[in-house]
Amino acid sequence: PPPPPPRPPPDGPFKLYAGGFDPLHTEWQVRQLLQAVGPLQSFAVMPDEVGKSTGHAFFEYVDPRLTAIAEQAITGIVLLQKRLVCKRAMPDAEPEVPGSGALATYRVPLAALPLLEAPSCTLAVYNAVVDEHDAVAAAEVEAAVAREGAAAAKWDPASVSSRRGHADGRITLAFAEGGGGWSGVRGSALEAAVRCAINFNGRAFEGRQLWVRYAPTEGVEAQVYGGLLGPGAAVAV
Repeated sequence: PPPPPPRPPPDGPFKLYAGGFDPLHTEWQVRQLLQAVGPLQSFAVMPDEVGKSTGHAFFEYVDPRLTAIAEQAITGIVLLQKRLVCKRAMPDAEPEVPGSGALATYRVPLAALPLLEAPSCTLAVYNAVVDEHDAVAAAEVEAAVAREGAAAAKWDPASVSSRRGHADGRITLAFAEGGGGWSGVRGSALEAAVRCAINFNGRAFEGRQLWVRYAPTEGVEAQVYGGLLGPGAAVAV
């Protein structure tokens, strides 16, 4: 008989989240892709209210050293025209105490939420410029973010424009076509923006954590990510 499927993943620092799967992907298909990185210790696909897949999975590898490798290897994979996102679900969590009987809760990590949006060539970078910055300091931060964003995207800095001017202090980065030849990386401006978003979102910057979104629409950009989770986003299994 086939081996039993991995048990649902408990809380802990090596618990991973993967999202962006189409609901048409079966649990077996999702598990096969994740197992391409290494054997799974635990695994669960989150169902909706009628038991169908939501496209969100939580898992843990037998070898915890694969956690960081999976984040890099899985994030950005395109399946059925959707990009996958893989992030640690609970990077600061303490390992579950065996026999405690506590129910694990599952929530899409904040660092993954923006990456689940439809990509565009324009990014909004939050939390780089803060209230304490005067005009000179804000301009220096903007220049640093544009420079580091181009490096993260492997794109010619001359093909990345930046601007400020919003009340929330966000910095907008726009990627233009033709910047790949600078680094020898082929591809479109959209692919460059995706690389930047993947590498920038959640990055530490001057002691703060950066948040990146794809071209937010007016009236949406100022929302707090915690509010985007909404009621019922945490599911006990």
